Amino acid sequence: MRAKRLLKGLPKKMLNSLLRFFASKRLDDQNLTRVILGLGNPGRRYQATRHNFGVMVLGDLLRRRHLTFLPGRGSFEGSRLSSPGGDVLLARPTTFMNHSGRAALEIRDRTGISADRFLVLCDDLDLPLGRIRLKQGGGSGGHRGLESLIRELQSEDFLRLRIGIGRPPEGVEVSDYVLSAFDGEELDRGRRIVESAADAVEMFLAEGLEKTAMRFNPLMIES
Repeated sequence: MRAKRLLKGLPKKMLNSLLRFFASKRLDDQNLTRVILGLGNPGRRYQATRHNFGVMVLGDLLRRRHLTFLPGRGSFEGSRLSSPGGDVLLARPTTFMNHSGRAALEIRDRTGISADRFLVLCDDLDLPLGRIRLKQGGGSGGHRGLESLIRELQSEDFLRLRIGIGRPPEGVEVSDYVLSAFDGEELDRGRRIVESAADAVEMFLAEGLEKTAMRFNPLMIES
């Protein structure tokens, strides 16, 4: 109420300037050609964990282009990225991992971009740490974020860049492992994996699926 009273007291010219400023900070999600969706959990507690590999790759892409996330009209934040095939949306859900599909559905409905034009970045227990795999379609493999996307989009046709985290050590629960942070010798390796995955996204946007898969799928990023 106090904020409304303050706004009413402003000169009309100043009020219009403020409205234009805040409107410019809203994400423009129209006339896009593709969506790059990075999966993870929100908040500082989870930002450096294995389950957040997808969001880490988005962060690297944004740093390279000096971009920032803006609020989307839905359960996501995003930024426009120029690419040879047209502007794409880099987006991360603001929900927790197992509700990621909500953001994907809102993005699809707002932009009109079909599921097969989504590239989803996510961690993968079935790939060893240091491997990444680019492919189109497939099941969820038990990944809760992918399960949510498939359920909400009613499609398995989206592309995936799967970033290996390997299986947990004996005696460690999967839920604890995926929410653990990289440390020690793995920390530097994790950074190089993120950089390599971001390179793969950029090559995919410039040269397509087949060439990118041939280049990056055989790689093993060693410690």
